[in-house]
Amino acid sequence: IEKELGQLIELRVLQLEWTGDDDSVCSSLVVSLGNLRKLQSLIIFRQGGLRFDVIWDSWVPPPHLRTFEFVGCTLTMPKWINSSVLPLLSILRIEVKRVQPEVDIQILGKLPALRFLYLETTKVQYTRAESFIVGADAFPCLRECYLYYFQTGPSIFPRGAMPRLEVLYFFARALHIAGGELDVGMDHLPSLRRVMVSLCPEKDDIIDKIDEAAAMDLPTEWEQEEEERR
Repeated sequence: IEKELGQLIELRVLQLEWTGDDDSVCSSLVVSLGNLRKLQSLIIFRQGGLRFDVIWDSWVPPPHLRTFEFVGCTLTMPKWINSSVLPLLSILRIEVKRVQPEVDIQILGKLPALRFLYLETTKVQYTRAESFIVGADAFPCLRECYLYYFQTGPSIFPRGAMPRLEVLYFFARALHIAGGELDVGMDHLPSLRRVMVSLCPEKDDIIDKIDEAAAMDLPTEWEQEEEERR
C-alpha cells in the first residue's frame, strides 16, 4: 500500500500507522509522499526499534502542510523542519530520541505560523537547556507548548518571545528549581493562562552513566543487554 499511496495526488489529509523495521517500506513511503504535493495534514505513527533518519532526510514536505505529527521515525529533528520549507505549519507534534535545545528549539521558534507544539524525547534527557536559547521574536503565533522528557523552563524564552502563549508544559528537576539554578519566573509571558510542570526523578549513579553514554552517543548497559538478547 505504501507504493500505491503515491498515485493519490489530490490527497489533502493522510494518517499512517505501521509497525516494523523494514527500511524498504520506509523508502517506498518516502517516495510516495513525495508525489502528494497537496497534502495539508499528515500524521505518521510508527512502532519499531530502528529509526530511518537518512531515508527521511531525502523527503521534501508539501508546501501547504499545516498539520504534521511525526512519531517513531527519526532519532533527531529532520533538517527540513524549518521556516523556509514549512511556512504554513500550524500544528506540530514530533518525537525524537534526543533533542538539542539550543539548535532545535531555535529552529522551531522561527516557524511563522506555528500555534501548537508538542516536542517529546523517547527517554528522559537530563541535560538542561541554557537561558535565552531563542530570540525575542521567536514563536510569534504559538498558543500551546508541550515539552516532554527533556529539561527546560520559561527562562529559555526571553521577553518578547511567545507573546500569545496560553498553555505551557515543561519538564524540570525539583533541585534546580529549589536551588535557583532554573528560573521559573513567567511574568514575561503576558498571555499565559495554564502551566503544567513535570518533576523528573533525581539523578543517581545509574542515570549519570546513561547521560554520559548519551553524550558520547554510546549504548547504555541496558541497551547493550537488550542487543545481546536479540
